[in-house]
Amino acid sequence: MPENKLISYIKDYNGAIHATLVAIAPDKVGVTIRRPSDSVDKHHSVCIATGRAYLGEAPKLPNRRIMVKPSKRAKIRQVALSELVDSEFLSLRNRAEKYFVSQVK
Repeated sequence: MPENKLISYIKDYNGAIHATLVAIAPDKVGVTIRRPSDSVDKHHSVCIATGRAYLGEAPKLPNRRIMVKPSKRAKIRQVALSELVDSEFLSLRNRAEKYFVSQVK
């Protein structure tokens, strides 16, 4: 396993983790979706997302909405988890392109 990983969490307005994304390379990003009945274990979810990044697998995104508050001044709003995962996935890929290219130089 590589030592360098970029990790991103999708949290609701209370700070509860709903998804974990891990990038091990610009083109290798893994996702773990937490079920409402799961207990939160960051290490375990990072390990699963890292394994999915290696295998190139993607979990089925649930049709679930969560309450988020994008910033301190913003109002709480309901957003589809799949939308948040998609946008965070693209954001993490962009970060990974910059990060891992700078590691090679």
